[in-house]
Amino acid sequence: MKRTVGKRIVILSYDFHGAVIHDRAEMEWKLARDGHSRDDSFLIISWSKRRETIRLSERITVESFRAFAGSFRPLYDFLFIFVAPYVVRQHGWKPDTIAIAELPLALAAAAVRAFSGGSVVVRLIGLPRELARMRSFLHFSYAVLAETLLKRIPDHYMVINEATRNYVERLHIPGERISVMPADSIGIDGDMISSVPRGEARKELGISGKTPLVLSVGRLEPEKAFDELIRLFLDSGTEARLVILGEGVLRARLEELIRTKGGEGKVTLAGRKGRRDVWKYYKDADAFALVSKTEGIGLVFWEAIVAGVPVIGRPVGGVKETIGEDGLRGFLWKEGDGAAVFGERLARCIAKDAEVRAMMERASAFVRERLAEVKK
Repeated sequence: MKRTVGKRIVILSYDFHGAVIHDRAEMEWKLARDGHSRDDSFLIISWSKRRETIRLSERITVESFRAFAGSFRPLYDFLFIFVAPYVVRQHGWKPDTIAIAELPLALAAAAVRAFSGGSVVVRLIGLPRELARMRSFLHFSYAVLAETLLKRIPDHYMVINEATRNYVERLHIPGERISVMPADSIGIDGDMISSVPRGEARKELGISGKTPLVLSVGRLEPEKAFDELIRLFLDSGTEARLVILGEGVLRARLEELIRTKGGEGKVTLAGRKGRRDVWKYYKDADAFALVSKTEGIGLVFWEAIVAGVPVIGRPVGGVKETIGEDGLRGFLWKEGDGAAVFGERLARCIAKDAEVRAMMERASAFVRERLAEVKK
């Protein structure tokens, strides 16, 4: 059967560690999560570990360029202005859309638009200025400068929730140029969620059913505050096991923190997992905790909620939007609460009394309503 012709979409991105570019399943999942049709074709241009052309599938081609200057973003943002339109013309593409996730890439996207056509769309899944603030003053200054100078270039902004919409509106972007489309990592994993049995993660970790399992998921990067989470968990004295899924630049530092705090056997850095493995960990978890300092939506909170796991998070961005007031759809932990408060909330999640079960029902209804909006 001949495949229906969909849109041609150029994506400008960064994958400095090459973690996504070589993983077809991961790329397919990300594209589906962001609402793209299976009939769409993609030309992904990225700075990564090496120069190569990869044909991931009939509809996905990746052109990667070696990040020869480390992760110095301003240089690559500048070079993208020349590289991106050249690659698009080499492929003979007339794109319908040039998609970017950050405004520093807007000039490169505009260059593609000028030479080959298409509309420039920002798909905003985070809060760039807040994220940059977590990294350094230079990162923050660069993000502010890019937003100030380049915010008018995109033809449209796609945001995932009210937190990201509010962020774009504060840039004084007209409402008619903003659309809300929640990311959906749950609908596309539906069959997987229902088929994963309980007990697999505990067996893999060697944890008995009597030991509470506290789960956290995210990149091991500064903004996720896993160092703070580990300290809170260990200082709370909770008789449980904390398991963190994810990889990143802070792994060695977090491993050292666990050793220093005497947390071996109580905290496990389980590494990056495939989607099926992620869901088997959710299925076996008694509580989910993540105290990120910034989150656009916090999809991992939605995933935990759908798996029937009560959540604890810091009241920032999309996490506050998901949880609402403390105890409404989850528990909030804020700066200054300390390990004792964290431990008390964790104990309630693990015990799952009547109030917590009602909280979980409200949370599930909230997420289902948000996901229903994706299908409209």
